[in-house]
Parts: sequence; structure tokens; C-alpha cells
Amino acid sequence: MPTVAGPAQNVITDMKISPEGARRFVVKLSWTPRELPKLNVDVAAPPKEGDTTGKIVFFMMKPFDLLRILFLSIVKLMSFGMYASKARRDVDADGRDTTADQFDLDLDCYIFDGNMMLKCVIGTEGDALLIEGSKKVYHSGDDQSGMAGEHIFVETQGLPEGYQNFFFVVRSDCKYSLDQFVNPLIRLADGKTDENVLQNTLIPAEQMIPKAFNYAFCHVFRDGDAWRFRNLDAYQGDAVEWEMFLPSLVIKQAA
Repeated sequence: MPTVAGPAQNVITDMKISPEGARRFVVKLSWTPRELPKLNVDVAAPPKEGDTTGKIVFFMMKPFDLLRILFLSIVKLMSFGMYASKARRDVDADGRDTTADQFDLDLDCYIFDGNMMLKCVIGTEGDALLIEGSKKVYHSGDDQSGMAGEHIFVETQGLPEGYQNFFFVVRSDCKYSLDQFVNPLIRLADGKTDENVLQNTLIPAEQMIPKAFNYAFCHVFRDGDAWRFRNLDAYQGDAVEWEMFLPSLVIKQAA
């Protein structure tokens, strides 16, 4: 199942946050990079000791074997270069890069008030902010490797009153849908202890749509002086209107 640890989908749960300092929680996203093309070229094995005929044939064919190795090496280097050129992006334009040949996931946080009016978006594209104005919500920065991953931190101590609802979403920023990624994991954790309260994979157990390029992970919200969260675990296709879609998930749950 997509949920590795934590409550089931749409279950509202109290969230324990370490009381020390900023009383921070964090969402962390990671995945395994797509494997690079292999550059090794097989070399013909020398004949066994005592095999005179084999040695003669081996040395007669050696020039042709060297030509074969040279040709295959050039082809593989060209393939590697083409892969590398598609994997790197000098400018990460808004929207999904449908030509990118490397795995790339982006993590965003949509912050709403108590009336589900959007306050701001924390992310790495377009009008999204890396660091929110009060400096209580901030992004670790864009990571196209998956090894460092992307993190969003929320300091609940001193957070603006209007920030009531936090939705964490993942977007594929490459040509691959979520089911094609290797080991994509996202987790909600305590900022001090790094202890998980929720951890999900991003690969649908049973895909309800042909291709899922977007994923709504969880909804964290204030409940008086307490904090609670809901495991959304919702997959979507391409080009999602998050500002409209995310509040609808809460309304649907409440109905």
C-alpha cells in the first residue's frame, strides 16, 4: 500500500511536536536517481593456456576487436552525452518539463487561512516563495538529484495567525509519471527528533487514472492550540489547479 507508516487515508490524527524551540515540523521528499547508461565495453577473453589455434585466431582478430571496442565506446559515449544533456537544465521553467530525461520531483506547500483562502505557496517555481515573509515556513531549495531531496520546514512558534491550513504536494518535473520513479518517499516528521508521523510512497497501488504526475500528500492544520493532520494520499494527472483542488479534498472529507 502507498502508506508505509501512519494513519490511513483521510483519517484525522493529532500531531505531536517537540515543545522545545520553534516547535517545528518538516516534510521531506526523496527518490532514487534514474540509472545512468553503462559505459563498459566487453573485451574478448584471451584463449586458454596451451590452446595454440585459439591464440592464432585471437591475435588475428585483435585489430577487428579493437575497432569494435572503439566503435561501441563512441556510441556509448554519445548516448551518455545525450542523456546528460537532457538530465541537466540551466533554467527550470514553470510547469512540467516533458523533455527532461532524469527523474525530478518538486515539493510545494500551499498555505490557506481558516476560510480556505490561499495565503501563499512555498516552492521553487513561478510565484512560489522559498522563504515565507515571517520566515517561519521555508524550503530547502530545488534538488534534481533525489539524493539530497527537497524539504519544507514549518515553525509553529510565532507563525502568523492567518496560516491555518498547510497542504503538501509533489509534482513530477520531468517526462516520467510517478509510477515510473524508483523509491519515491515522502514523510511528515517532528522537526527536532526527525521521528515520522506519516510516511508514504508515491507509487499508486492501483492507478485510478492513466498517468499520475501530481500527488497531494497531507493536510496539516491548527485546531485551537493543537496541531492535527490528515493523510490525503491523492493522485492527480497533469496540470492540477491546486488552489481549487486542495480545499475540495477537505470539503469532500467533511461531507
